[in-house]
Amino acid sequence: MKSNSETLIQSNTDTDNISCSTLKKLLNSYIDKELDEITHLFVTRHLEKCENCSKYYNQLKLVVDAAIALRRESIPDDVALRLEDCLNKLKN
Repeated sequence: MKSNSETLIQSNTDTDNISCSTLKKLLNSYIDKELDEITHLFVTRHLEKCENCSKYYNQLKLVVDAAIALRRESIPDDVALRLEDCLNKLKN
């Protein structure tokens, strides 16, 4: 079975020059390193050639990196217990 990225790539007639719209669909997987080797290479080549997509990628990467860097805040135990109690009441 083909992955979504393989299907997107193979739907283009010139796989060495994927479209900007196809690239944008693949960027999250590219950033997360979830693409197969060939698709990763196609995305990298496109980013090297296309200034607009490169800018878009850099902005997206900044947002992803900022989200990853966010510190998880703990909530006090009593708040967590009250929240859990409320959620359990909603379930029942």
